[in-house]
Amino acid sequence: MKKKVLFIVCICSLISLSIGCSDDDGWKKVAFQDFILDKTCQWTEFEKQKIYRIDSQTDLLNYIECEDNKIPQIDFEKYTLLMVSFDLPNPGYSITKKLTRNQNNYLFEIRYKSSGTPQPAEVILIHVPVLIEKIEATSSIELSISKQ
Repeated sequence: MKKKVLFIVCICSLISLSIGCSDDDGWKKVAFQDFILDKTCQWTEFEKQKIYRIDSQTDLLNYIECEDNKIPQIDFEKYTLLMVSFDLPNPGYSITKKLTRNQNNYLFEIRYKSSGTPQPAEVILIHVPVLIEKIEATSSIELSISKQ
């Protein structure tokens, strides 16, 4: 009898453990596309390791400078531009990006990894702009930058 009770307790524990550790925690991947500036434009100064949410052409003008004022046109009725700047220890790193969402909470993860090839110790500033479908004004966006 004790063996049967112990067996049932073990089975119940395993079932509850597997339900509690489900991979479906509500976070879903969000599609995005890299936003590449024309060679006649450049980003202005950004506070490093902070995410910027750009929701209008007027906002964009605060962060970009272009020759002949040819500012790229973005349909901000449909899209939101996210922008992050950070330093890399040298140019020999690759970058991966992942954006996930859980209701109105977003997480933008940036990982960088050394190529393994020796590089000069030269800190470089990286800009990571991505376009996503328009998000609500009440949405929160968190940033995670880490070395792999």
